[in-house]
Amino acid sequence: MKILVERKKGFDNKAQTLAQEFKNTLGIEGVKEVRYLNMYVITGLDVSTAKSLSYYVFADPTCDNLYYDENIDALLEGYTCFAYSSVKGRYDRRADLAKQCIKLSRKGIKPNVRTATIIAIAGDVNADDMSKIVDYMANPKEVYLINPDKEDLFASAAGDTDSTKNIRGFRNFDKKRTEKFIADEGLDLSVSDIKLIQDEFKNNEDREPTSAEMKMLNACWAGLGRRSAFNAKIGDINFDKSSYSKEVKKIYDDYLDCRKKFYKGSEETTDISLMDIAKISAERIQDRENELIVDEKEKDNACSLRIKCEVDGRNEDWLLMLKSKACTHLLETDAFRTSALNLGEAIRGSIAARSYVHQCMRLSCADNFNKGRDKLAKRKLAVETADGFSFYAKGMGVPTGLVEQACSTDYAKGSVEVAATVSAAPVENVVKKEPAAGDIIVLLGAKTDRSNENNTYYTNPMTARSIQKLFSYDRVTQLVKKCRNGGIGGIAVAISELVSGARVNLNMVPAVNDTIEGMELALSDSSERLVLAIDRLHWKHFKRESEGENLEATVIAEVTKDDRLVLTWDGDEIVNLNQKFIKSRGCVREEKVSIEGKGAKGESTAELIKHPMYKSLKTFKPKKYLDEVLTDLSCCNKKGLIQRFDSTAGSSSVMMPLGGETELTQTVGMVSKLPVQKGNTSTTSVMTYGWAPEILNDNPLEGSKLAVIDAAMKAVLLGVDPSKIYFSLQGCFNDSAVDPKKLGDMTAAMLGAFDAGISLNIPCIGCECDVHEFSKGTKIPNTLVSLAVGVGRAENTKGNVLTGFNNRLICLMPGYKGDGGIDYKAASAMFKDVERLIKSDDVKSVTSVGRGGIFASLVNSMAGNKIGLSLDGRYFAKNLLGKLPKNETDIEKTICDVITRSYYGSVILEVEGDFNAKEFSNKAYGLYEIGTTNEFCELAVLNADKTLMDSGIDEVINKWTKSLLEVFHTEPKIEIQEKTLERNNKFSYAVTMQPHEGCEAKSKAGHAFRLSKPRIVIPVFPGSGSENDVRRAFEAGGGNCTLVNVRNLNGHLIARSFRELAAAIKTAQIVFIPGGFSGGDEPDGPAKFISAVLTNVYVREAIEELLSCRDGLLAGIGNGFQGLINTGLLPFGEYREKTEESPTLTKNDVGEHVSRMINTRIISTKSPWMSRFKVGDVYTMPVSHSYGKFYCTDSELLSYIRNGQIAAQYTDKYGNSGMDIEINPNGSIGGIEALTSPDGKILGKMAHSERMFGENLYKNMPKSENQNIFKAGIDYFKG
Repeated sequence: MKILVERKKGFDNKAQTLAQEFKNTLGIEGVKEVRYLNMYVITGLDVSTAKSLSYYVFADPTCDNLYYDENIDALLEGYTCFAYSSVKGRYDRRADLAKQCIKLSRKGIKPNVRTATIIAIAGDVNADDMSKIVDYMANPKEVYLINPDKEDLFASAAGDTDSTKNIRGFRNFDKKRTEKFIADEGLDLSVSDIKLIQDEFKNNEDREPTSAEMKMLNACWAGLGRRSAFNAKIGDINFDKSSYSKEVKKIYDDYLDCRKKFYKGSEETTDISLMDIAKISAERIQDRENELIVDEKEKDNACSLRIKCEVDGRNEDWLLMLKSKACTHLLETDAFRTSALNLGEAIRGSIAARSYVHQCMRLSCADNFNKGRDKLAKRKLAVETADGFSFYAKGMGVPTGLVEQACSTDYAKGSVEVAATVSAAPVENVVKKEPAAGDIIVLLGAKTDRSNENNTYYTNPMTARSIQKLFSYDRVTQLVKKCRNGGIGGIAVAISELVSGARVNLNMVPAVNDTIEGMELALSDSSERLVLAIDRLHWKHFKRESEGENLEATVIAEVTKDDRLVLTWDGDEIVNLNQKFIKSRGCVREEKVSIEGKGAKGESTAELIKHPMYKSLKTFKPKKYLDEVLTDLSCCNKKGLIQRFDSTAGSSSVMMPLGGETELTQTVGMVSKLPVQKGNTSTTSVMTYGWAPEILNDNPLEGSKLAVIDAAMKAVLLGVDPSKIYFSLQGCFNDSAVDPKKLGDMTAAMLGAFDAGISLNIPCIGCECDVHEFSKGTKIPNTLVSLAVGVGRAENTKGNVLTGFNNRLICLMPGYKGDGGIDYKAASAMFKDVERLIKSDDVKSVTSVGRGGIFASLVNSMAGNKIGLSLDGRYFAKNLLGKLPKNETDIEKTICDVITRSYYGSVILEVEGDFNAKEFSNKAYGLYEIGTTNEFCELAVLNADKTLMDSGIDEVINKWTKSLLEVFHTEPKIEIQEKTLERNNKFSYAVTMQPHEGCEAKSKAGHAFRLSKPRIVIPVFPGSGSENDVRRAFEAGGGNCTLVNVRNLNGHLIARSFRELAAAIKTAQIVFIPGGFSGGDEPDGPAKFISAVLTNVYVREAIEELLSCRDGLLAGIGNGFQGLINTGLLPFGEYREKTEESPTLTKNDVGEHVSRMINTRIISTKSPWMSRFKVGDVYTMPVSHSYGKFYCTDSELLSYIRNGQIAAQYTDKYGNSGMDIEINPNGSIGGIEALTSPDGKILGKMAHSERMFGENLYKNMPKSENQNIFKAGIDYFKG
């Protein structure tokens, strides 16, 4: 049968947004209306059962219209329509979650579900218009067009059937036949590689290779950029006679000297390569006398450092790990998925090293998507890449600590995105041993999906989160001898790297469907899988622990004595290769390099760091120029982008990505407390980045130097000891084998980073390079990002938001005098002084200088708290340059130029009191007192007694924030808010004045029976993300918590989970449902998975008994609140079927995920959950949700007001309600943030109270007390 779901008018955010995009983005003015329908095709389910489940699984009666087995042509008569479904053979997440919800709701049913999307358009649209719309919506990499009335969505794609065939005559192929063979098979091997393989099979194997073996060797030798120019042997290097080349040559000679010292006579047997240039500075670590050392054991998965972590006052040995990945290929065609996969690969690399990923960073650079003929496609690309990353991070429950979107015209033909993660674990959790014969190899995680050139595989962060949780237990990680990520390269490549010899049974590999066979299973890039080796005796224990976290673990291979890798399929050996031959990597690739100093490479540093807008000036007016700098996509505010990323999951973020009361000041790096499972810590991980894309392409040598010092200085600002900073490089290069000049640029970039690291005594501990060789037709510039990492103390971390009036602004600069560049000795001295200064009480804030210079940095810092400032541009320019031009117009131009130059590595301090600048006047670095803060709420740029710019803060902020608003909007793009605004204004004041007299006494009376340690049950669903935060909050209040995992791998585990959850509830006093990303907000709505569990007969009976017979308490935050609303437990206090009049939580008015700090005012203390508060109290806390808008009818809202059920309301910091999105982030009716049942025993809320527990959190935000509902719940039973 078919079920069609369509949002009702007023809730149809998606349809309205598409209508605007078709008109404004595609320029099709004739579009009048768009209808957007989700179609579910179901077998194995009778009509009556399907209808009974419709409003639990497929739709929300308040928001949706449902149609059963409708004739679609008739339903959409008068509309021009098209439909599409996921390409055959690909995992369908929505269909899978729908199927799982059905299984949870009805025992014994085995449905099959597929989904499709129908888009119907009304208006004056012709065939060309429809073609544009179809191309815009239906990416052939992801979907294919269907006839929804006739298409068989259950048809399967064909699998690989030729894995076992031998390649006839292969050993005797001549060069011509070899070249044809390589082309026909789509191999990335060279003719020389094939010659090696021919010799191996002639001399050692004495047979022809199979097709599977060729694929295996291709993956191991040529896949993943293993044979790219980055890893190639550098042969001859030609330097021209330019000054640029002479500088490169000098650094290259230093590198050769370094090789001699380290390799000690064996340098001739170790190839010179870009990778060697990048990593050889790490050998200087032994020269640094400090407690951090590189951990060699885990270098295969992630860069790893040994550190000390203070836990409850005692020092523990920990590992801190850094991993990064970059992507460009497929971005233009499969942006969302590729971005998610890129982050997933970085995260799983760290998990494979058995560390806990606790923060991630996203960096992106693209062309200006506000200009050009193809700006619309660029905007779509920018949005989809951001959403893909955000989707994966949210699903993992990993906070995104920093988001940056840079802009450079060099990226006109493509874009690049970097994902970086920081993770940590106690040293004792990471046991690494060599697997022995007889050990077993286990495949852990998701089923294997199909991947090929036209079909990128699906990624599921919920499974990756379960793996991370499993590996957070030392009782599990200590069983693992060795582990590898089973993603890119497939399980066969992972096993080859894991052990010396193994026999693999591919028939044991779980697959998404039975059409995936043989080498597809072996080499599929399908994600969310780890391959690990354990002792056979530990298998049952490991299997049990895996099932406990809802993970599939399968024995797929056995470690063997001989050094051979054998893969079998249906009993046949399709691969049987010598591991030494596999690991030889084929022929060594050798490249010629040419270093040339043409073009901008000959420019001085002063010229390179000038703002691009200044370089292109035709006419000059100071204020107009500075206003334009504010709109530069690399300098402008990115609030609308950043708020799409959850930044507070895990309750460990010391800095928010956006700071200040306005949440506008973007932080310079990310800081998080280490992920201590038990106890408290003030030890922090710090990660920063340096990236100068606008300079790197002009002068690779200088661009990479500036990137390294920029990242290092930011780390110092965030509290890292300069002697304990390490950095890693993330490259993304064109594969330039045939172009020595482009390879010369890559070499110069790596040498620049080497020189900066050596000169600053900051070792490079790793380098990850992703190449463009698979990106057909996509040419983008070389990319090199420096990622600095270190440890600090939370109490020493300072923000970059200006804090007060009449404070002085001091700029410290490591060189840049006249036309000069970085002075490394000055920089080293400056590092030490800045470290000392930021610990001083006189220093109130500190920020770095990057693109846009001190001007852009100060605008960023002043916006957070709207503190005005005066910038003495003339003083700064004169003292930095030594002299000024004589002509007044030229002086103004010079000032505007100098204050917007990208002085990477420079620092601006906000100081008060008697800070003595003369103390530093003899230092090698420059110190300039450039201005003061003021209370006039304006930005003034001064030229002696003249003013070049004098603008109010609001004017500055409006210009600074407008550039990205059309792409990453912070206000609703549709008219939904206007339709509800009148209702909200009508009731907002009524909500704040709702009756509460007499309610406090009831909530404070307490439970009839007193308990010293109440028991709390926390159900954990696939995708839950805050259970540990909730547990810590309850335990801090004296509770005894039990986490119950709801598992759905099979019918047995589903039934068992229901029984375990029901049994736990029957012995508990409190049930608390945490927030997160349950079920990935599928199928097409929030908390449907939770709702299916809560309505199970056993669970329902236990909850009803808890509430009615034992006077227990029930609550939910975020996803948990949504589940309580879906079942009727809120607001009615009992289970009820949903109707069209039922309240609901629906999509935010802005149409996107919102993650930010909000203020919430206590309205009623009727509930025991609110008993510790006073009416009128205002608390600040995070929200992070996509479906947070509370909606109900007028009559229902009035009843909540009369009954005192509205516990809290969104307000400003003074407690004033309103419908402005800065106050009410999701457009909730009446501004409702928290709601209780009539008796107060059930609470639901959207703001994450559990994420406010701990000291020194969110230090760049206004301070707020904890809203301790957890202690209140416990006190109800303790008395």
